[in-house]
Amino acid sequence: ASASAFAPASVTPSRTFGVTQLNAEEAWKPAEGYDWKENDFEGDLNKLQKEAEERLEKVVAKLESGIVESGVTPQSAKVIKDLVSPIDDDSAELDFLKGFDFEKYKKDGKDYVRQFCVELDAKRTPAEVEALKSMDKARKNR
Repeated sequence: ASASAFAPASVTPSRTFGVTQLNAEEAWKPAEGYDWKENDFEGDLNKLQKEAEERLEKVVAKLESGIVESGVTPQSAKVIKDLVSPIDDDSAELDFLKGFDFEKYKKDGKDYVRQFCVELDAKRTPAEVEALKSMDKARKNR
């Protein structure tokens, strides 16, 4: 079998070199009986975004109405005031710490604290012991 067996018998070369004439397509139309409507999605999205921003502004305004100028609510201002209010001056009750040596504490840690407490207990009178107990109860009840 030769190659001529697969070639058409009458092949004439084209003078347009394979270029065919282009015709513009007809404008698309919906099938008969169907109604086609163009949707403006961008306009719809802009409208939704505007509505969402308005709702957000209302929520922010509501939240801001409960905040005083300092940036805290009245409830949180009270909590902050309670936390930072000065504690009653109890320096007189803590005089026993004047002999505490921080350098020894850094060196010996808990051992120094134990030794310090033992020495303090040996020096305390019964009245001082009772005063310390009442001070401890008062601190726990704060």
